[in-house]
Amino acid sequence: MSNSSNGKINLLGVLTFADESILDLKLGHEFYIEAMDVRTVLNLLEEFGPISDRSFLKVELERMSCIDIHISKSNIIYVVKKSFKNIKDAKIEVDSYLLPLLKIIRLFKECTINIYVLYYCGFDETASYTVKRLSYFPQLYPALTSGKPVFLDEEFLRLTNFIKIIDKNELNMNFKNEILKLALDYYDLSYYEESTPKALLDLSISLESLFNPSNSELRYRISRNAATLIGKDKVESQEIYKFIKNMYVKRSKLVHKGAAADLIKKDEINLLRSYMRRSIKSFYKYTLECRKSKTALLEELELTNFGDSPVKDLPW
Repeated sequence: MSNSSNGKINLLGVLTFADESILDLKLGHEFYIEAMDVRTVLNLLEEFGPISDRSFLKVELERMSCIDIHISKSNIIYVVKKSFKNIKDAKIEVDSYLLPLLKIIRLFKECTINIYVLYYCGFDETASYTVKRLSYFPQLYPALTSGKPVFLDEEFLRLTNFIKIIDKNELNMNFKNEILKLALDYYDLSYYEESTPKALLDLSISLESLFNPSNSELRYRISRNAATLIGKDKVESQEIYKFIKNMYVKRSKLVHKGAAADLIKKDEINLLRSYMRRSIKSFYKYTLECRKSKTALLEELELTNFGDSPVKDLPW
């Protein structure tokens, strides 16, 4: 990483689970993604510390899937960069924009893309690097997801369009609705769980925050409301309704009786996450763009038939 005349602090974040398609993603707020060869990254990490054991660093980068060990002679690591005038501005931008943005990316594709380690570094009089701050981030568990974010063209376009929206506004302003923020937080928390039962509990809370109007008839109301909102037609709505009801049966067994992990399948978690992604985005459009409340949405869903959602044709 070279010294930038545009700023005194340079940010370097090492990404997990990325491939060359990620280079086309415009992150907004002047953050950008760059491919670097493994040797260069190892040299930087050795210099930055606190670990200077090169062999150990390489093993760690492979373990966290910063290096794709499934590709023969893989020698590329993807990093996110930006220059800042001072460390205070850098911290604010990372905490308020970059880290929440990773949640948004996972809201558009089943994947565990994340930052493994992040450095804020400047230069001293000898042009050597001086690390101002070092941050490690919790591991996302690839065993519960499909891994790398290989975006289809349509998915990539939808994500890009949404990032353009949040680049013009503060991300937190777009998710200032507390119910929506709670749903997004618990949806995303499911990626940090190492077991399917824990992931199911997180996703259940996410569902309930959006679709439960009261404490009664929990399974029926949540299943029907979700199926009505995101079902593209009557057949798909019925499929969603039956699936979510079945997952709530498993949730009940888990909470009240304890459930063996093999009762909750990885594929079920992935499918439930896909329904949550669609639900959160549909809820976002209805409650924030249409300026209506959760109560108004649930009242409308109660009177709506399967296949006739009040939210259609999401642009993202």
